[in-house]
Amino acid sequence: MSKVIISEEAIESMILNATLGVEGVLDTWKGFEEYIPYMNKDRQHPHGIDFMLADNKLTITVFVIVKYDYNLKKIGEEIQNQIKSQIESMTPFTVTDVNVIIEDIIAQDAIRKK
Repeated sequence: MSKVIISEEAIESMILNATLGVEGVLDTWKGFEEYIPYMNKDRQHPHGIDFMLADNKLTITVFVIVKYDYNLKKIGEEIQNQIKSQIESMTPFTVTDVNVIIEDIIAQDAIRKK
């Protein structure tokens, strides 16, 4: 019988795309390696995404940067809904938890200067 294997990178990519598709999300927080690249030599969580897969169940944590003046609760809930919906429709996995950690908030003026 044939197998279909879904890599960790593919799962991470699905989570990343679902997160970035939410209005008000600027990016995922990559931690200090954005500023000091040698701090994360083992490349753990390079996209601000952490997940654990056990018995076809996923527990996911995303670290995000959002735009200032958006409702943080609504953004968090929308991220959770989008991730759960996309993962469960594209894979055989069940999403048990999606934890959203808002690491930074950036004002529109700061975005334009970049």
